[in-house]
Amino acid sequence: MNARAITLDVEKFRKVYAHVTNGVNDGERDNAKRMAEAMAAKAGMSLNEAVSKMDAAAKPKSTNIFEGFDDWMEEKEPGYKAKRAREQNERERRYQARRDEILKQFGSVKAFFDPTPLELLLKQAGKPFVAKRKRYTDICGTRREYADVFAGVDSNFFQLPDVDPAAIDAIKGAYPFPPTICEAFEELKAWDKLNDDRAHFFDHHEYYFDLEVELRIELLRDVMKTQPVASWDDLDARFHYKSYEWEKQWIDERSFEDPEWSRLFADIQILRAMAANPIKSGWLNTADITDPAIPSHRGLGAQNGRRTNAAKAADVQALLRSNPELSDREISRRAGVSPQTVSNWRARLSQTELFPTEGTAA
Repeated sequence: MNARAITLDVEKFRKVYAHVTNGVNDGERDNAKRMAEAMAAKAGMSLNEAVSKMDAAAKPKSTNIFEGFDDWMEEKEPGYKAKRAREQNERERRYQARRDEILKQFGSVKAFFDPTPLELLLKQAGKPFVAKRKRYTDICGTRREYADVFAGVDSNFFQLPDVDPAAIDAIKGAYPFPPTICEAFEELKAWDKLNDDRAHFFDHHEYYFDLEVELRIELLRDVMKTQPVASWDDLDARFHYKSYEWEKQWIDERSFEDPEWSRLFADIQILRAMAANPIKSGWLNTADITDPAIPSHRGLGAQNGRRTNAAKAADVQALLRSNPELSDREISRRAGVSPQTVSNWRARLSQTELFPTEGTAA
C-alpha cells in the first residue's frame, strides 16, 4: 500500500459505486467507475479491494446508527424533513436552471463535454507521458478516451512530487503559464467553474477532469500556496484564495466569515495605502480602507476622510465587476453599504453585456 494512502471513505465510496451498477446509461456508469477507481487508488487499493471493503463494512439495518436519523431530527426540530426537502428542491432547481443555460449556449450535452481548446492543448502536450489509455462511453453516449496512467500517476488524487518533472514542464508550456499569483487565480477559477458546470449533469454532482488537466490545476493551486508575491495585488489574491477555497467546499453558498482573517486583510490594506501615500498617511482614515479593488479605497478619498454616496456606488460597481462570485453580503461588508444596495446594483449591471452574472447569488 502507498505510504501516503488515506483511509477509504466507505460510505462515500458506496454512494459513488452505486452509480456503477445502477447508472441510468453507459456514460453515467463509466464515469462513476472512473471516480470509484480514483477513490480506491487514493486509498492505496484496487477497485475490487475497495468493493470488498465496502461489502465487509455493510451492517444489518438494525445496527445502523444513522437509521431513523431524519425521524429523530423531525421529532427534535419539527419541520426538519420539510426544510431538507425544500433545500434539495431548491438545489435541483438551480442545477436545472444552469443546465438549461448551458444547453442553450452549446446546443447539446456532447458539445459541452467535448474538450475545450485549452483541454486539447493540455492533452496534446501530455501525450508523450501517457503510459496507458482507456476508452469509455460518456454521459451523452459518446465514446471517449482518457489517460489512465500519466506521468507516473494513475488517479486524480496525486501529489506533485510523484509526477514526472518533464511532464510538469510540458503541461506548463502547453500554453502560457500565468506568471503572477493574480493570473493563476483567474485561470484556477475558470477551471473550477467548468468543473462545477459539468458536475450539474450527474446525479452525484461530481466531475473529474482528465489527468493532464488535473495536473495543470494542481500546478495553479501550488502557485496560490507557495509562489512569493510580486505585488500587493498578488498578496490580495492569496488572501482571497483562502476564503474562496473555504466557500468551494460547500454544496450551497456560504459566506466565509473569519474575524481574524478580516482584521489581518484590513491591516494589509492600511499598510498598502500608507506605502502608496507615505506623506499623507498621517491623516489617512483607515476605517474606510477595505479592498484595493475599490476605487475610493486605493488612495485617500475625500479630504475629510468621508466617502460620498457616489464614491460608495463606484466601490460597489468595481467589486461586482472584479469579483462577481462574491455574495451581496460580503460585498456590502467590504464597501460599507447595505446588502440591498449591492443587490440593486447587481441587478442593474446584469443588464449590461460586460457584467458576468453566472454563478452569482444574493
